[in-house]
This record gives sequence, structure tokens and C-alpha cells, in this order.
Amino acid sequence: MIYEVKQTSRFKRHIKSLDTRLGLTKEEAREAVSNILDSIEILREKGTLPDEYGFKLHELVREPWAGFMEYHALDDVLIVYYTVTSKNVIRLTGIYNHDLLNRGVLD
Repeated sequence: MIYEVKQTSRFKRHIKSLDTRLGLTKEEAREAVSNILDSIEILREKGTLPDEYGFKLHELVREPWAGFMEYHALDDVLIVYYTVTSKNVIRLTGIYNHDLLNRGVLD
């Protein structure tokens, strides 16, 4: 089954400013973007990120993120998304680090 992976405007904004938003070097930002693009292809094909890919996928439980999924593009580059199962749609909502995620910063 193929999933449609959509990017919110917030996600698109975040991916363009990874280095400045998250304090990454240009090289780290390039690596994160490469990993994100790889993960999108896996999500499109499988609808999830199996453990063997190393993205550390898990469900978030604290507000405002309860019910969202999160995975690591790098150790401190976290992708947040949710799935509309009935429509086979995955909506990428934002890119955060642990500090921003724990503070519930949506920006």
C-alpha cells in the first residue's frame, strides 16, 4: 500500500532553516535533510519506519503532541508527523530538537 506524504507549510519552513533554527552546522543540516528525504520514501512505501532503519520512531504522549509520531533524522533533529489512517495520508508537521519539543514550541 502506498501512502501519500504531505508537508505542512510549517514543515517546509523548518526544513529550509534547519541550521539556524536548531543550531546545526551546514554539514549536519545537509545530513539531516538527506535522512529526512530517505525517511519520506520509506513512509510512502511502508506507512511507518521499521526499527531496522534506525529512526527511533515512537508515539508522543505529552501535550501538545499527544497522538503524534516522532522520529530522529539525527540525534537532536526530530521529525513530528501524524497519520490519517482512513485516507492513507501522513502529514509531516514540523522539525524540532529535544528542547523545543519538550517546551511544546509549535512555531
